[in-house]
Amino acid sequence: MPGAGVKRRSISFRNKPGALASESSDRAAAAAPPGESVPISALRFTAPGFGAILWSMIAKLRYGRADLALDVPARDVSIFEPTFVPGLADEAASFRQAVGEPLNSRPLREVVGASQRLAVAIPDITRPLPSNRLLGWLLEELSHVPDTQWTIVNGTGSHRANTDDELRAMVGPEVMRRVRVVNHSACDPGSLEFAGRTRDGHPVFLNREWVRADRRIVLGFIEPHFMAGFSGGYKGVFPALADIDAIMHYHR
Repeated sequence: MPGAGVKRRSISFRNKPGALASESSDRAAAAAPPGESVPISALRFTAPGFGAILWSMIAKLRYGRADLALDVPARDVSIFEPTFVPGLADEAASFRQAVGEPLNSRPLREVVGASQRLAVAIPDITRPLPSNRLLGWLLEELSHVPDTQWTIVNGTGSHRANTDDELRAMVGPEVMRRVRVVNHSACDPGSLEFAGRTRDGHPVFLNREWVRADRRIVLGFIEPHFMAGFSGGYKGVFPALADIDAIMHYHR
């Protein structure tokens, strides 16, 4: 997981196939094979037949589950990156310790009764939460609750529903097979239930599976947000499980 702070990374140019390196004091740069990095100040290119000088660098940006190569036609470019810290040595053990020894609360296993209906909210596919791992550990921790009493609610908010294949990839095939997994639908009144009114009198409807459950668990995380500063936490319930009218009224 990324830690606090950012670092500035120096950028190097890459020899661009199809372009001819001009004369330079650094002859090694001109001789670099295609695709090989050379120092940022060591290389410039001329367009064959035109004589124009072209500076170019290849920057890799994270995109989905892979990298997106970006060809930047500029000489002086800096990339600011998060400072990454090592992950947990044993994620499963850390999870068990957190739910088994919570702050100011009984262990989760003691809070959730064997006869209670359980709803677990997860973020939709737009958030990179490892729900498959978390749900597997949660099922182990609450193994006294029968599978038939679980409902995993995919908190889509105003986003589109996720497909069966997407849900299977998000929660894992074993979880998908064992327990009920549903998409929240903010625009379907039949899947919502009145939850109350806000201090200014606006009605709020939430996912019916969530409202009717005896125990509710939100899985999520806190992450930087380009507009709000930080995102996550209570957003796992609102707007994730709310009706579209309340979302449009408050989530602005």
